[in-house]
Amino acid sequence: MTRLRREDLGELFFVEFEGSRWTSALEKQFRQMRPGGIIFPWANLSTPDSIAELAGRIVRALDFVPFLVLEQGGHAADPLGGFFPQLPSPHAVSLKGLGAALKL
Repeated sequence: MTRLRREDLGELFFVEFEGSRWTSALEKQFRQMRPGGIIFPWANLSTPDSIAELAGRIVRALDFVPFLVLEQGGHAADPLGGFFPQLPSPHAVSLKGLGAALKL
């Protein structure tokens, strides 16, 4: 059985990115904590470029790639539209049935 090392404990947790810009104090915190995932709240995001820059800084600060999560919160705008095609809403897919959901 593999033992969990103390330095890997942070990888079991997701943390919310509360700021809107990168700072050296934030970088130090990420390096110490080593979270397994980062949640970006909708209110802190402005453009796909700003998301990409923050994600790049986080990945460079850690020695692994964490899960990066966008908390969209029901807003009509899509900040990831510059990266990915528009997906139907979960409700619209559910109305079409399981087969439609599996085709996504």
